[in-house]
Amino acid sequence: MLSSKIFRTATLAGVLALGGALVATAQQKPEPLTMGPARERGASITPAFEGWYQNEDGSYSVLIGYFNRNSKEALDIPIGPNNRIEPGEPDQGQPTHFEIGRQWGVFVVKVPKDYGKQKFTWTVVANGEVQSIPFTLNPGYPITPFEELGMGNKPPALAFTEGGPKVTGPPVGVAATLTGKAGHAGTSSMALRRDALTAAAEAVLAVERVAREGPADLVATVGRLAVAPGAPNVIPGRVEFTIDVRAGRDEVRDAAAPRILEAIAAIAAARAVGLEVREVQALAASPCDPALTDRLAEAVAATGQPPRRLVSGAGHDAMVMAALAPTAMLFIRCADGISHNPLEDVIVQDVERALEAMLRFIEGLAA
Repeated sequence: MLSSKIFRTATLAGVLALGGALVATAQQKPEPLTMGPARERGASITPAFEGWYQNEDGSYSVLIGYFNRNSKEALDIPIGPNNRIEPGEPDQGQPTHFEIGRQWGVFVVKVPKDYGKQKFTWTVVANGEVQSIPFTLNPGYPITPFEELGMGNKPPALAFTEGGPKVTGPPVGVAATLTGKAGHAGTSSMALRRDALTAAAEAVLAVERVAREGPADLVATVGRLAVAPGAPNVIPGRVEFTIDVRAGRDEVRDAAAPRILEAIAAIAAARAVGLEVREVQALAASPCDPALTDRLAEAVAATGQPPRRLVSGAGHDAMVMAALAPTAMLFIRCADGISHNPLEDVIVQDVERALEAMLRFIEGLAA
């Protein structure tokens, strides 16, 4: 079995919907980033400090993300002078492929329990612009990546149809890298190839197969692949991809994750490509306030719509604001349940009812 460390997350958020259902998770408190003029290409990449947490052995893990300021340019920056962490080894798990926009909680750097006020620095040079950000155990940014035992928060379960299978989120998640050997497409015989992309394609099918063979509430997704070098006439030498595994029960999810990793390890061995698996961070639960949720339900009912209480596995601003004040959420149904897609759409009448419900809610608070 492949040796890896996978974080399990726990999320709970009480939400309401008008005529439909969506889902929500906890994210980390965002680190403010200096803003510059928006550019499609040629801009910098800024490392971002998300927070830190203490491990069972007394050591600490610092959670890190980044902001790719280019609106249309994803970048590949290999480990080295332009992508390094200091002091220590330059490669400490940071990404080499940078998607556009703000990417939260991409990797962690582990530091010893006696780290104190020491610091390390992640330097990224993109498009000739140098961004070097120091990271410390800032006392203002502790985070909780695991289940909140004191609060009794549990991973949420949701169903998309009445009486249908329940799914929990967020996931057990890993980021995997397959490393083969790049070569010219016209001069490399098929028998001698170590194609990282064909290995990744087989790995994606293995992820799907394990999920399909499991219970109805088990789902697994490969949501992103980054192929390098990415030239039409070059055999891919490296592929980075993510794996997201969710289930309604911990034991189902926890049984599926190692099966998936074992299957991918077997594929890598058979195809003579290297395999690396690194942990992906997920954050703590952010429950909505019961009293506010009740008030919001009353406001929805007053519009003539039946309130539906749901848990949510997607990220929302409410989890950030929950650290400052009680929160509650109101959702509007989407056509065909589509989310994270340009086809996402709502009905105007639903928006009107939602506005009416929010006004009733606010007026009720003021009364």
